Amino acid sequence: MPRKSNNGQKGFTLIELTVVLGMVAIIAAIATPSWSQLRTRSVLRAAVNDFTSSLQFARSEAVRLNSPVTLCPSSDGVNCTATEFQLGWIVRTGPGANAVDQVILQDTLPRVTVQMDTTTAATRRFTFLPNGLPSNGFAGATMEICPKEASFASLIRSIDVNRTGRTTLSSPGICSL
Repeated sequence: MPRKSNNGQKGFTLIELTVVLGMVAIIAAIATPSWSQLRTRSVLRAAVNDFTSSLQFARSEAVRLNSPVTLCPSSDGVNCTATEFQLGWIVRTGPGANAVDQVILQDTLPRVTVQMDTTTAATRRFTFLPNGLPSNGFAGATMEICPKEASFASLIRSIDVNRTGRTTLSSPGICSL
């Protein structure tokens, strides 16, 4: 039986390799914007969930402790500050100004890729009374959470806090911050 000679070379040609690399580059170029949008949506969703959870936590702790509890922006994690919420926020006991006897119940870290703030400057603190309702005179507030990247501005989320302290989520489409 004659043996077959195996002199043919195995592998890819330069043309085949170039075509495959070109196809990979095109697919990567198409997938990159989708990945960025997915990442931005995830960051916004996390910020919305964390802020809503903090509001609910403040409300439940006010009832549990039978004492006012306040959620406010804090850039240092200790005191309420006149900063925007994306720099962090705290949940602490007591309704008034920063005091030594107030206890920090929760400290939330800054959100560097989003803008977070209330649409009205008057609502910088959310104080819940021992009955679970917001402090007297609270007329409701809207917290807007917007991506800092302008190309994703349509991904805005809005948390509406009504006069009883309940929250609803919406997507208004335009960031006013």
